[in-house]
Amino acid sequence: MLPKRLAVISYHTCPLSDEKDTEIGGLNVYVLELSKRLARKGFQIDIYTRLIDPESPEIVDVEKNLRVIHLPAGSEKKLPKKELLQYVPAFVEPVSAFIASEKLVYDSISAHYYMSGLVGLELKRRYQLPMSITFHTLALMKNLVARDEDEKEDLARVQAEMLLVQESDAILATSEADALYLQTLYGANAKKVGVVTPGVDLTSFKPIDKEISKKKINATEGK
Repeated sequence: MLPKRLAVISYHTCPLSDEKDTEIGGLNVYVLELSKRLARKGFQIDIYTRLIDPESPEIVDVEKNLRVIHLPAGSEKKLPKKELLQYVPAFVEPVSAFIASEKLVYDSISAHYYMSGLVGLELKRRYQLPMSITFHTLALMKNLVARDEDEKEDLARVQAEMLLVQESDAILATSEADALYLQTLYGANAKKVGVVTPGVDLTSFKPIDKEISKKKINATEGK
């Protein structure tokens, strides 16, 4: 049996980003490292992300079985996250064109964050593919703990997440609490929700001698 080919959508942020001030966080690391592990197990992974630098190559071969594909949607520059929603439809078209040009046949779509989910949902409909989504953060949960109106997410995001909860074939929560929020706040079908907790790269994070640690961070004596 041939290895499965997966289309991974990371629309609003590139997993390879390392520039100052770009939208970098746990999602980038999660998507890249998860994709690497799947690629090493024989899955063929293409990560689609929005182009923010016209100098970036369209295709980056990260390692065997894993590519990152930069495609345009709106201005080819960094934009505030909340401005990116309007360009979701524009991103779907170059993704479809790339799929056609390379004669790609995917087995499944994996979307990360709600905007990627909206991209994935259109691709799901076009190609009749199953789609899983990992939200990473949830608007309704953020709104419950927001300290002021500026920290609250808007209705468009809430409605998008509600739609994706209903239309996705599988929802991957990153904790039991996350799974509970999806069910209680969004009415997610418990049968569609699975928990996949993030791991730790033990080649980077491991115990070392305390004195060596102090030297590495230039800690002064007594700290």
